[in-house]
Amino acid sequence: MSDSRHSNASRWWLSGLARATQPLLSMSHLIRLTGHRVLVPLYHALGDEPQPHIDPLYPLRSPARFRRDLDFMLRHFKPVDLPELLELCGHPQPTAAGTRFRTADAKPVFHITVDDGLRSAGEQMAVILSEKGVPATFFVNSAFVGNRALMYRYTAALIVSHLRAPRSAAAQAALLGEGRAFLERALGETLRTAHLEGWVLAQGYEQRGLLEALALHLGLDLAGFLARERPYLTLEELYSLQKQGFHIGSHSIDHPWYQDLPSDEQLRQTLESHRWVQSNLPGSPAVFAFPFSDAGLPWSCYEQGFEAGLRLHFGGPGLRHCPAGVLSRVAMEKDRSEAETVLRQSYVAALGKGMIKRLSRH
Repeated sequence: MSDSRHSNASRWWLSGLARATQPLLSMSHLIRLTGHRVLVPLYHALGDEPQPHIDPLYPLRSPARFRRDLDFMLRHFKPVDLPELLELCGHPQPTAAGTRFRTADAKPVFHITVDDGLRSAGEQMAVILSEKGVPATFFVNSAFVGNRALMYRYTAALIVSHLRAPRSAAAQAALLGEGRAFLERALGETLRTAHLEGWVLAQGYEQRGLLEALALHLGLDLAGFLARERPYLTLEELYSLQKQGFHIGSHSIDHPWYQDLPSDEQLRQTLESHRWVQSNLPGSPAVFAFPFSDAGLPWSCYEQGFEAGLRLHFGGPGLRHCPAGVLSRVAMEKDRSEAETVLRQSYVAALGKGMIKRLSRH
C-alpha cells in the first residue's frame, strides 16, 4: 500500500473510532486518559480562494473554519503564550531549573504554531488570532523570507496545478508529453509511472533543482510567481507580527526532510536558520520547528540545538510524550474536518498507542 493510501486508510479508521467513542469519552476524558495536557496545533495557510502552490498538497483552512477551530480549543484548553510554554516545557537553562507541565488539576493549555511563513497566515490568521486573544508562534525558513525562493514542495504543487489547468485534450496530451520527455532526458531513464502528477508530487528535497527546471520547461515563471503572488511574508511583515505580540521561530533554511540529511547538514540547517531569526528579529525566543516531522531523528539533533541555545524544539505531527525541550504537534490541515474531529482523532490515536505500549510491557 502506498504512503498516501495508508495515510488515508489510517485517517478513515481513526475517524470511525473517534465517532464511536464520542458518546463515551469527552475531550476532557481523552485529555486525562492520555496525559497530553499541552496541545500544540500546527497550521500553514488560510484562505477562501484557491492557492495553486498549496491546493495539491493539503486543503486550505477557510477563515470561518479557523475561527471555529479556535472557539473549540478555547472551550477545552487555556491559551498560553510562548514564554509560559517555555517555562512549562522548555529545556533547562544553565541558570534555572527546567520544568514540565506541573499542575495536574489545571486546565489543559494550547499554543498555536504556524509553519513556513506564508503571507496568507500573516495577513488573515494573525487578525483572527488577535481578535480571539490567542497567542501564536510563526516559524519561518530563512531562504524564503521576502519571496527570494520557493520551497520545493510548493514548486511541485505549482507544476501540478499548471498540469490541471483547463485546456483542450490535444494541448493537455502535448504538455504531458513534453514534461515526460524532458524528465526522461534529464534522468536518463524511462519514467515508470503513467501519471506525471504523481511523479512530481513524489519528488524529494534532492530533486528540487530538477523540479525547478521542469517548471521552466513547462512555461512556468517561478520568479514571476514569487514577485506577483508574494506567497511568503517579508522581513518587514515579520517585524509587524512581532510588534503585535506574536513570536517568530526558525524552521530550517529551505525546508528539507531532516531524515534524509547527513548529521552535519542537519546541524547547519538548524543553526543557520536560528541565527538568521536571532539576528534579523531581535528578541525572538530561541525555538525551532522541524520541517515535516522529527520522527526517527537521533537525540543528537536536539542536543546540538540545546547546546546552541535553543530552548524548545517542535516536532510531530502526532501526539506523543516528549522529554523537556521537545513538543509534538497536531496537524490541523490533513482534511476539511472540524477541529473537534481532528483533535479527537489525535487523542484517540494517542490513547491507542499508549494502550499498546502498556500491553507490550507485560
